[in-house]
Amino acid sequence: MEQKIEEFRGCVVLKAVFNGEVIGSVRAYEERGTAHIGKLMVHPAYQNRGVGKRLLRAIEDEFQGRRYELFTAAKSGKNLTFYEKCGYARFKTAETPGMAFVYLEKRAFGVREITAADYPLLEEFLYQAIFLPPGADPLPREAVFRPEIYVYIDGFGGRPGDCGAIAEADGEVVGAAWTRIIPAYGHIDGDTPELAVSVLPGYRGRGIGTALLTRLFELLRARGYKRTSLSVQKANPAARLYRRAGYGVLRENGDDWIMVKQL
Repeated sequence: MEQKIEEFRGCVVLKAVFNGEVIGSVRAYEERGTAHIGKLMVHPAYQNRGVGKRLLRAIEDEFQGRRYELFTAAKSGKNLTFYEKCGYARFKTAETPGMAFVYLEKRAFGVREITAADYPLLEEFLYQAIFLPPGADPLPREAVFRPEIYVYIDGFGGRPGDCGAIAEADGEVVGAAWTRIIPAYGHIDGDTPELAVSVLPGYRGRGIGTALLTRLFELLRARGYKRTSLSVQKANPAARLYRRAGYGVLRENGDDWIMVKQL
């Protein structure tokens, strides 16, 4: 018993409770700026209901701004898929007699309002936001200067509706979400800012896009805007992100959807 008590010392332990019954738990401790997460467990009767994801998110919130690390058995494909969907990336494998473990990490990131010093970076994020179907050749960098594309960043900061959020990780800007009221693909009226969002390839799948949208919506509400629009190709996986963020289809435009979110 004393060994078990000692195991819990220095840890944050969270539990999921349903109808007075503990149905899941997770624990973590911090060491040298890294939150080591372990013992994520959900009762079999309550698995595949989002309990594990909520526990993982809750323990991460206890150690905000840290790097997160965990491990699982190399043969546990289900666990590996779950953690990778939650934004974790593999970084090493360790072997013991008869068992191999995969270590995964999620690096911390921060989100803040865009500043004038960030405006030149929007050119890169605009380029990264251009959707290409699988197998298509990359567009030349000059593509962002096409008038119908460049309008999303041209003179940014000088128009009503110009609003943005920036994500930072590992000492650099890795994502951006911004809006403008412009005659572009997702324009619906003169009172509704149109959204653009982009995350650098190496940082996708970590929840950064969702965090950017959340912060941007807060900024738009504070400025009195009631809704925001966007245009997305139906084949673009980002459409799932937009639906999760609350966007709904207003109308179809050929291969695109015009979507709107009420703020």
